[in-house]
Amino acid sequence: QLGLPTCSFKRITGLPCASCGMSTSFALAVRGDFLHSLQANWVGTLFALFGMAYVPWALISAVRGRWLWFHSIERIVLGVVIGFVSLLFFRWGLVLLMIWLGGGPA
Repeated sequence: QLGLPTCSFKRITGLPCASCGMSTSFALAVRGDFLHSLQANWVGTLFALFGMAYVPWALISAVRGRWLWFHSIERIVLGVVIGFVSLLFFRWGLVLLMIWLGGGPA
């Protein structure tokens, strides 16, 4: 726990929201604690890993004065955003299914 207030969605509904655990997962991943990061929210782990790969790519692109490997960044950004949102809702569906089946924490 990072000392953040309880998720409002979870407090009101008793169910975790789609992004519950993301902040904790991200914080753990950037500190190298991948096991606990995956347990908190595996999409947050992927997001942190993406961010770790993005920083050197962005620096190299800045030094070169053009995007590395891509001509236009708009489609890439759109794809990444849609991909992460899709994964987030897919994971949320799995969590809610596990709760509904009685196999997961609320």
